[in-house]
Formats: sequence, C-alpha cells, structure tokens
Amino acid sequence: MSDLLWRKLKTIKVPEFSKTNQAPGAVWSIGLDSVTPKRLHRLSAKAGAKWKLKDRPDDCSADGYPRDIVRPTSSLIPDAPLGCLVGKIGGSTADNTGTLFAVGRYCVFQIDETKTGPLFLGVNDVPEFMGEVDGQMDVELEVAL
Repeated sequence: MSDLLWRKLKTIKVPEFSKTNQAPGAVWSIGLDSVTPKRLHRLSAKAGAKWKLKDRPDDCSADGYPRDIVRPTSSLIPDAPLGCLVGKIGGSTADNTGTLFAVGRYCVFQIDETKTGPLFLGVNDVPEFMGEVDGQMDVELEVAL
C-alpha cells in the first residue's frame, strides 16, 4: 500500500485551558464537532511533549508511564498505560461516555456510521484526577485525502 496524502485539520491543545472552549481543570479537549465516518484520521503528539499526573513524581510522554508502574483499575482505560493520550468519540465534555481509545504519540483511526459524533482528547487517569494534569501537549489532527 502506498503512503497516503494527509491534510492537516488543526492542532489541539490537550488539556485545553481556553476561556472560549473550556475552563482550567477541564477533562476533555474538543477535537472535532463530528468525525467523518469511513475516513482515516491521524493524531500525533508533538515530539518531546510531556505532562505529569497528580501525585506522580515524574512526567511522561503521550505514550504514558512505563507499563511496570502500578495502574489503578479505575483509570479511564485500564488496559492502556496510565498517563497516555486518549480519545473518545461521542458523549460530551462533561462525561466519559462514547467510544474510548488509546492514542499515545501516534494513532490512525477510522470509524463506521454507528459510532459517529464529536472527537475529544484527554489523559488516561482516574476520572476524578483527569482535570489535574500538569502540562499540555499539542496534538496534530489530520485526515487522509
């Protein structure tokens, strides 16, 4: 398969502390109002981006903390590394419903017509601490042409 051509849609700040979109301490950053079904979308965190979760001594990349770090089973996606960049399709900025998936530093995804909705980005943590991330990542959002 040949390389795809990608068109940049936007750069998303995660977490986004914009007065127009969210308040400090918000859990989900808004990526898209609606993900186009059957199109390939690509998310990639800027190289070197780091953040630190509440009560953790060190920071981590969008791939999260090493797998040997104890992960609480109550984290948003228990099978994904704690601290990794996560996405969800559907729901709202006020809930954790929708289709959840791990993004990490790089992710290409496609959805079908049954899972359409807005795209949100956040951090994999215990839900009550998701809004207390120290740091911010720039995440590029692209769509395949």
